[in-house]
This record gives sequence, structure tokens and C-alpha cells, in this order.
Amino acid sequence: MAASLKVPEAASSGEEPASLVDETLYPAIDAAFTLVIPSYQMVLSRLEATDTRLTALLTLSFQLTLGLPAFAKAVRPALRFSSALFIVALGLFVIIALLGVVARSLSAVALPNPRKIYRSSLHLKEATFKREILYFAGEAFDANASLVRRKGNAAAAMTGLLFLEVLCLVAWMVR
Repeated sequence: MAASLKVPEAASSGEEPASLVDETLYPAIDAAFTLVIPSYQMVLSRLEATDTRLTALLTLSFQLTLGLPAFAKAVRPALRFSSALFIVALGLFVIIALLGVVARSLSAVALPNPRKIYRSSLHLKEATFKREILYFAGEAFDANASLVRRKGNAAAAMTGLLFLEVLCLVAWMVR
């Protein structure tokens, strides 16, 4: 992460004050700055949705893994828990549970570090400061979007594995 952003050479070579250079080169800085908080809110809502999906998949997996065998044994007492299909289903459950726990514990939300901003940016003119905050917010947004994508991929994998687990349990029950 850069400590300070550089003003393009063409802008820094003139004799205009830095604040005028920023306003000339970046006339929409104020409008762009107003998007910082909504961008965090949007990515946080996506992150909460993927965490909710992961939790729901873990809950459903636990319920099916515990409920279907109990139901099957009550309906067909001759079923054996040593069946290969049942053992594969349990193995899939373990993979789903591990994947879900790991995905839920992935890194935290990325935010600009106020200490870094304090140390590197408070001396800047307002427009330059806003430009740097936009840069740091963009880096955090990219990291958060990547986190959402990784958690979403884990949820998709868990869904597929849960489908396979249920197929194994149903095949075990009707066999």
C-alpha cells in the first residue's frame, strides 16, 4: 500500500498550488468521495449474505446428516451403518463441515487503517486527502470483494457436496 499518492508529472511541474492542481485534474473528487461509505455498505451486505448462506448450509447439512439416518433406521431397522454409501456420506459431511467452518473463519473485512491515514495523509490539502482516501477505499473494496468471492465459492462447493451426500444417504436407505 502506497504511503502517499503521486500527482502526475504534468500537474506537479506547474506553479499552481497543489489544491488547484487536484481540483483541475480531479474535478469529480467530491462526488467520488461520497461513494466511499455506500461502497462499504454494499460489500458488507454481500459479505453478510454469503456468511448467512454458509451458516444455513452448515445447519442443513447437520440436520440431514443426523436426521436421515435416524429416520431410515426407524423405517428399515435392517440398515447397516457400516455400508460404504453411508460411510461416503459421512465423509462428505465432514468435508462440508470443515469447508464451512474454514470459509466462515476467513479473514476479516478490510478497512483503511486510520493510523496509516493519520501518519501519511493529514498534512495534505483536502482534495489530495480525499483522493488518497478513495485510493485506500478502493484497495479495501478489492480485498473485500475477493473475500466475498472466496466465501461464495466455498458455499457453492458445499452445496454440491451436500447434494452428493444426500444422494449417498438416499441410495443407502433404498438399497
